[in-house]
Amino acid sequence: MNAGAATQSIRQAQWDYVVLQEQSQTPVLDPQKFFEAVRDFDVEVRASGAHTILLMTWERPDSINYGVTTANLAAAYQKVGSELDIPVAPAGLAFARSLSERPDLILYSQDGHPTLYGTYLAACVLYSTIFGESPVGNLYSDRSISPGIRDYLQGIAALQAHDQTGKLKPGMVADVILTR
Repeated sequence: MNAGAATQSIRQAQWDYVVLQEQSQTPVLDPQKFFEAVRDFDVEVRASGAHTILLMTWERPDSINYGVTTANLAAAYQKVGSELDIPVAPAGLAFARSLSERPDLILYSQDGHPTLYGTYLAACVLYSTIFGESPVGNLYSDRSISPGIRDYLQGIAALQAHDQTGKLKPGMVADVILTR
């Protein structure tokens, strides 16, 4: 566990939520290390009175050969989230769905870091996970994201933001249907 700046920040600040995101390959290539790090950080987060959220990462173009796929990442995050009772913000699943439907939208660079669209999509997924509400209809976005792309990314986030049983949260289906 990082006994440095991150742990100090968790202990000293008054956070409502602490979002944990592992290096994109570790959950699949070293699941024990991933579990232990999440568990150790979650102990600190809970002791501080905050809630932990896991931000599921996405498949990188250079990681598929190592078995780091969307399905394997989702399984690793969902397993840890379920075992430790931590909500998972399924950004990786939202990325996969968007890339399947709209391959013209570039969500990440060659090294896997998110573009503006990818960052916005992940933020919408986090919004849905933290607040239990659909991001559909939220007018905020960067000026370089058109309203059509903003609405599309919000809809994808709403469809992927589900509880641990895989069911959409109440109200999300209606919100998405109205905007499509």
